[in-house]
Amino acid sequence: MIYAYDKVYLRIAQRSLGEMLSYAVYDLGYELEDYYKIFLQSKYSMRFSKGDLFVITGMSGAELAIRVLDIPDDDIIMPSYNTAKSQEYWTGWILAYYQWENCKTFEMIDKEIPICKIRNMYNPYHEMDISSAILKLRDMSQVAKVVVL
Repeated sequence: MIYAYDKVYLRIAQRSLGEMLSYAVYDLGYELEDYYKIFLQSKYSMRFSKGDLFVITGMSGAELAIRVLDIPDDDIIMPSYNTAKSQEYWTGWILAYYQWENCKTFEMIDKEIPICKIRNMYNPYHEMDISSAILKLRDMSQVAKVVVL
């Protein structure tokens, strides 16, 4: 399979997407679904999907959220990095892996599996091996395709 970017960047991409969602929710006060819609409509969603290394590795997750929202410098809220990983962080982390492995855009994934359903997988999947969550996402994707047909 051909991936959008080399696996060497995958962990950075996962961390970045997780931090972006966590920052948007906990520091900026967005509801996950509302922020994610903005992300999907931004140029950064497609650039991330295509493996643009500036988007994936050239900035932190908070910086990515700031660019997505086009926040002026004077209004930037410093990220409150928490050592505990939130549900939103895990959502971005697993979503980045699933997107990379399946070579789908985030928009395509969202049509099959809304972001809230991915977040709802947190318990129990955050304590399992990543392959369990990826298999569940594949199953959910297949069910969505059958329902559409």
